[in-house]
Amino acid sequence: MRFAVRALSVGVAGVVLVSGAPIAQATTNSDTIVLFMHRAERQVVDLGETGPSIGDIAFAWGSVSKAPTSKSVGTYTFRGLTVRTDIPGGVEDRDVLLQYTLSGGTLLIQQVIHVSLGVTPVRTDAYAIIGGTGDFSGARGSAKVKAVTPSEYKVTFTFESNR
Repeated sequence: MRFAVRALSVGVAGVVLVSGAPIAQATTNSDTIVLFMHRAERQVVDLGETGPSIGDIAFAWGSVSKAPTSKSVGTYTFRGLTVRTDIPGGVEDRDVLLQYTLSGGTLLIQQVIHVSLGVTPVRTDAYAIIGGTGDFSGARGSAKVKAVTPSEYKVTFTFESNR
């Protein structure tokens, strides 16, 4: 599968039709999209021992926009599975999958992140773009997710170009 910058631009153009403005400054010369995540709800299923433990699952969902206070251009879902809790300093590892649903298709990113036990991430983490659907079919690259507030995040997608 090939994911060319042209396909990315088509995806951005599809969002333009829905939202009235592009999701980012992406053009045919750009391979980066910036979105802001706004969490609506977060739930944790405590499956192991009481408190943070291996097997606990956190779920969240919310909207995404092209600027911190602008209109929604899509949604996201989050699934984080606690995979390790015995790290010195009160840190746990979570296997995280984020799915972004935009008008042109979906984007999926994944990473194992290191966070303080039982709390939401507060630092910038790098994720792998593992694929997508529709205009984002075959997408590859990286995404940086940075906490802006405890319930809002800035995500910068950088797509690999097929040369």
